[in-house]
Amino acid sequence: LALVAILLFILGLRMARRISADLESRQQLMQHAIEATDLERRRIAAQLHDGTVQDLAGVSYTLAGLSVRARADEDEARLLAEAAAQTRDAVRGLRGLLVDIYPPNLATTGLAAAIHDQAAPLEPRMSVDIDVADMDLTPAVAAATYRIAREALANVAKHANATQVRVTAHDDTGPVVL
Repeated sequence: LALVAILLFILGLRMARRISADLESRQQLMQHAIEATDLERRRIAAQLHDGTVQDLAGVSYTLAGLSVRARADEDEARLLAEAAAQTRDAVRGLRGLLVDIYPPNLATTGLAAAIHDQAAPLEPRMSVDIDVADMDLTPAVAAATYRIAREALANVAKHANATQVRVTAHDDTGPVVL
């Protein structure tokens, strides 16, 4: 019986080590996936900003100039002015999308500033109180916290009929509490 107990103990110990190693491997894979996603978001945002947004801005200026030149033909001038306005709206929409994909101020000025920027459009409709502590977060945790806050603020704007919103974030007890 003692021999069987020793054998079971050894097998249990080996199984515990395997499980621990597997868990560590999964955590590393998850971290790599998060970092790869963040890198891809930055790459896409940069490509959109440097390519598509700039191209559309140029088209908008060209259309606006053509609408001024086409004043003799009122219908053509109106169509060109409308096309220029639609193009400017598309540029604004893409710039908003770029901020959603990867907010430029998150890396440079921090989580608090990024959340303040996200909440700013709510201020005409409701009282906004942001209390985000200075935290030493990894870029992946900061980005995830920002995205959660962004989604929460979007839900408030769409569904809450709120007169005030308060966002707090701190990491006093270890993990970030938002």
